[in-house]
Amino acid sequence: MTLINNIKGILKTKNLDEETIYSVLNAVGKIINQNTEYGLLWEPQSEDLMDELLKTYPYFKRIGEINNDSKNNNILIKGDNLYALMGMQNIYMDKRTGKGLIDIIYIDPPYNTENKDFVYNDKFIGDDDQYKHSKWLSFMNKRLLLAKNIMKDDGVIFISIDDHEQAQLKLLCDKIFGEDNMVGMYMWYKSATPPNLSKKIRKNLEYILCYQKKKDNGKFIGISNKSKSLDPTTKPKNAQKEWTFYPGQLVVKKEDGIIKAGTYGTEKYPNELYNDMIVENNTNKNEVTFSNRFIWTQDTLQENLNSKEDNGVVMVASKDLVLSYKRNNYEDVAPNNLIDAKNGVSTTAGKELNKMFDGEEVFSYPKPTSLIKYLIRMCDKKDPLVLDFFAGSGTTGQAVLEFNEENESNARFILVTNNEIDNQKDLDYLIEHKYINNPPKNAKKNSKVYKEWENEVKEFKNSNEYYELQKTNDYQSIGIFESVTRKRLNKLIDENDNSWDKKYLDANLYVYETKNDIKKTPFKELNVENVIDKFVEFIAIKENCFNKEIKDNFVRYTNEKELLIFTNPCLLKSKIVKTAEKEFSDCNKEKIVYANISDEFMNNDIFYKPYPTEILNHLSCVEMEVKD
Repeated sequence: MTLINNIKGILKTKNLDEETIYSVLNAVGKIINQNTEYGLLWEPQSEDLMDELLKTYPYFKRIGEINNDSKNNNILIKGDNLYALMGMQNIYMDKRTGKGLIDIIYIDPPYNTENKDFVYNDKFIGDDDQYKHSKWLSFMNKRLLLAKNIMKDDGVIFISIDDHEQAQLKLLCDKIFGEDNMVGMYMWYKSATPPNLSKKIRKNLEYILCYQKKKDNGKFIGISNKSKSLDPTTKPKNAQKEWTFYPGQLVVKKEDGIIKAGTYGTEKYPNELYNDMIVENNTNKNEVTFSNRFIWTQDTLQENLNSKEDNGVVMVASKDLVLSYKRNNYEDVAPNNLIDAKNGVSTTAGKELNKMFDGEEVFSYPKPTSLIKYLIRMCDKKDPLVLDFFAGSGTTGQAVLEFNEENESNARFILVTNNEIDNQKDLDYLIEHKYINNPPKNAKKNSKVYKEWENEVKEFKNSNEYYELQKTNDYQSIGIFESVTRKRLNKLIDENDNSWDKKYLDANLYVYETKNDIKKTPFKELNVENVIDKFVEFIAIKENCFNKEIKDNFVRYTNEKELLIFTNPCLLKSKIVKTAEKEFSDCNKEKIVYANISDEFMNNDIFYKPYPTEILNHLSCVEMEVKD
């Protein structure tokens, strides 16, 4: 209304008549209403990485592997998750059908707290940044939109968050996934002894937002609903019903003999026995009928008593002839929105991780593996593919491997994390390697001598020497990817790693880093085979095939199946078929060939596929240059 009133005041100064003023205000009002929507609005913030992606094609370069000849293949990616998610569009989404391949996503993004845990455009964002929330929302929006693309239609995403951005994240996810696709908000009981940071509240809980890509009738599984006591057969508001038990259908907790017809049970729920009951070996020898406010009809009673399934019941008559029942196997119930120790979820994640690194605290505020395992189990999916693109210390990877061990599953993980080096590790490294001096002893932070030291640090960090130092392997070795995530997974999988006293988990690990050095220049300036060669890992990951052998004109991958990817796009179809049949002459596995062909076809048990549309799009102009 303030805007309308201001416009009205301006129009009145122009000596316009009331009818003209009304028409103008009415038109302005319609424009405002057309552009007004309920939900989350923020000022979009540019991101340097996104600007870079507009100029380049991201791809994955393999930088390591642990191959234990397992059938369980897992992916660890080093690099910014925006690059990684862009690359995954080529792997985990079928562009022709729009279907994704990811079953479960769990992420624990930066919480954007006053502790400067969030980095945007290479700068830590603090409370004094007036665009703090807008930057965080812009950051999350891009990544969640890409993540949604690669989720299966029945895929699920869990996002850990705290009070700082919980409300904004809920509205953002409503916008991206749809309000109707929200499963709910779970609350994780993080700590029984939270720090006293406020005089008004101690925060025991963190939140886990959960959305499905598309709403369905699938059921989440909570803890098993096991009843230690017998369950009642009556309710006060139920109508009076008769139950008839045939010989042997009742467990009677009385000695052998005859129980006369009459009224038994309790004063509140009198149980009327219509005929004498003969008890022999703790069961009814004859047919008997009771009357009470029973929960089931006679037909339902008999269905439960005669059920051959695990959910059948045993009916018990107490000494006072109170009837109750025990189900053989109670159906699992949906999970509560509170996740705590009752769900087997611990609050000791830090101790769990520190123990793996000989007591050293290598990562702040990790999540416990028990929490991630509980979320995976909750989804009740067979051999799920699990993605975590804020992988941090690698908790999700360990959780997936342990989940397999405990549940005879073949779940696989994809982890993405950058190699971020926090300020303290950076400072310790520079001091240890004599690039800068130690801070002055006993000096206050606002003292002249301390500020001089801070200026010394700033001066070095602005130098070309520091710029070159950051590129070295030794410096990069203190980053989170190298010093924590990769080491943690190595301890769990690598049989040659003796630094962790624990059983090695059955899995392979393939390690990649994101690259973006293919510029979107005019295609005629690019080397065709070089471009295809950089994209072959996308195809290999898509086909879950990793043992690599480079040959003339093609790359061969083997695992549970055989894969040929032709890197020369100029070969004739007849040459491709002849080469593939010769290469696969003694192979009995599933055989797949990717090449520069227009359509899929099968020939002599070999499945031929065209390059993914992304590669074809990138190379279409090059192809024309070559063919001409």
